[in-house]
Amino acid sequence: LYAQWKPKTAPYTVKHWKQRLNGTAGVHNEINYELAETETFTAQVGKSVSPAVKTYTGFKSPAVQQGTVKEDGSLVIQYYYDRQSYLVTLYAETGIESTSGGGSYLYGNTVNISATLKEGYHWKDWTGTYQTDQQSYSFTMPTQNVTMTANGEANTYTIRFDPNGGTGHIDDIVTTYDTDVTLPDATGIYKKYTLDGVNVTADVVSGAIPEDVIVQSDIPDEENQDEEDQDEEDQGIGEAEKEELQFEEPETEVTDPDM
Repeated sequence: LYAQWKPKTAPYTVKHWKQRLNGTAGVHNEINYELAETETFTAQVGKSVSPAVKTYTGFKSPAVQQGTVKEDGSLVIQYYYDRQSYLVTLYAETGIESTSGGGSYLYGNTVNISATLKEGYHWKDWTGTYQTDQQSYSFTMPTQNVTMTANGEANTYTIRFDPNGGTGHIDDIVTTYDTDVTLPDATGIYKKYTLDGVNVTADVVSGAIPEDVIVQSDIPDEENQDEEDQDEEDQGIGEAEKEELQFEEPETEVTDPDM
């Protein structure tokens, strides 16, 4: 007869915990981490074991731990996985005053980005990691850095010429904000340019149209018109001369089709 001795075995447990979206890394409790997986193994009592860690997308795997198997099966090894952090980098292109929402984010967190436009520009789109025409845009942080560029476009304006009862014609000029514009002189017949009754020749004959010159208004300046009519009466200008005077002082209407 031979006596055979079998080593005594016992179970042990391995728990894998993932950091919650709003959890504090390093504070190991159920408030900050949620249980992702539980494993049970069996090994010889008194043996030192080193169970393998897991790999979870968007999380950092912890270092391998060791433990000694106990006869009562009470050995529990806890692994805590912290969320990876990634960068959101934002760039401002044409017509963009500023951007918001860039910075460091944990995997899975919600990211809100937005852009502020410069005066005279309208929104176009975001380009980069994501493509969208939404000026304020939200996405879930992926397992990579994100780069986005905000883009705007200059507003379009139409310059119209009104001879005020005279003869002749000048074609409309379609231009964009902050663009140099040279106004035609219509073979020297037009003597000056007015906007709502105000002489703006010196401001717009050459160069970019200044912001304070672009006035969105289709309402005639009645006060200025009354003053002009009164001046003509005082000077005894005849009907034909009035038409010529109006022709020499055309109004320009500047409109914004986007408004």
